[in-house]
Amino acid sequence: MIGVVELVNVRKLIKEDSEFTLCDYVPGAYAWETIEVCFVRPDKILGKLKLFDVDDELIHGLAEDD
Repeated sequence: MIGVVELVNVRKLIKEDSEFTLCDYVPGAYAWETIEVCFVRPDKILGKLKLFDVDDELIHGLAEDD
C-alpha cells in the first residue's frame, strides 16, 4: 500500500477530462472521482486485486522527514 483515496463517483470519461488526467481520452473509458488523496508509509498489506477497503488502523501517514 502506498496511497489511500476515497472514491466518491465513477462515471463515463468525457473529452474535457483529459485536461485534468494523466491519460488521453478513450471512448468508453471511465473516470474515477476521488477525494482525500494521501500517500502513506509504504507497507505490505493483504488485499485483493482491484479496489478494496482497508481498516483505518492499518493506514500510517508519512512523517515530515519521509
